Amino acid sequence: MSYAVFLELFRQIYGPKKGTVVTSDDTFNLLREELQKLILKELYEMEEFRDIYFMGGTNLRISYGLERFSEDLDFAIDSKEAGASFDMEKILGSLARILKKRWFQIATKSATKTNVKKWFVSFWSILSDLGISPMKDETIKIKLEIDAHAPDFAAHTVSDVRLMNGENFFMKIHDLPTTFAGKTGAILLREYPKWRDYFDILWYFRTVNEPLNFSYLGSVIEQYNAFPGIEKREVLGDYANLMGLLDTVFKNLKKEEYIRDMQRFILSKNKDIFLKEAENINAILCQRNIQYFAKLWLLSS
Repeated sequence: MSYAVFLELFRQIYGPKKGTVVTSDDTFNLLREELQKLILKELYEMEEFRDIYFMGGTNLRISYGLERFSEDLDFAIDSKEAGASFDMEKILGSLARILKKRWFQIATKSATKTNVKKWFVSFWSILSDLGISPMKDETIKIKLEIDAHAPDFAAHTVSDVRLMNGENFFMKIHDLPTTFAGKTGAILLREYPKWRDYFDILWYFRTVNEPLNFSYLGSVIEQYNAFPGIEKREVLGDYANLMGLLDTVFKNLKKEEYIRDMQRFILSKNKDIFLKEAENINAILCQRNIQYFAKLWLLSS
């Protein structure tokens, strides 16, 4: 898809329509999401990306319809063989060449310092060309993170994604029980909370009837050996242990910070519903937590 076609389709699909209200935040989020899909398509058509798995909040949004936008593209290398030969700099170079041939103005930058490797893809002029920003040199940045030493025992599936022009592509992704296990580990073990994890886990409680991937959660916990207060056996002993730990975290959620962080990821037409629910987010999470694990206990008994 060329740059000109991308702009035209975006205006047609997401431009103001009679009877609708689209805010600048909505337009920015929708544009970033379409650019995320464009990047994903090009990556997953490369041979070098065949053993890389898409995961995290943006995967939930694009593959499963999570009702919030997401910022980053998170990936996992789930095998040592794939990790040994993986060259993201080469892949990003190929991505840049492909998009520049289609007249996208982009730049890439790496920021790799840990096992989680980070890159940024910046799109120039597109915000100005779509009338989102008056500044020609303002960029929209998309961060890519790849965990080169991902936890063990991830389970996978395939996602079918469609671009604005009707093209389809397939991605290898973490399945929902694995993703939920990762979100659960993040909620329990992050030193500083990301409030979107709580939104995501509430969605999972409501939507999915499968148990989380306990083996993957155990591997996540082992990687957080800097936090000895929560031991693997304490979490994985049975459903009641995990439900109790989550209940404590949910009761201590800071509602004002949750609302402030999450509002920018919610479509304007859904914000009233979000804000109404957020006023009782602690109680709702605790209730859904109990209902979810009670259902799992009944299904397993």
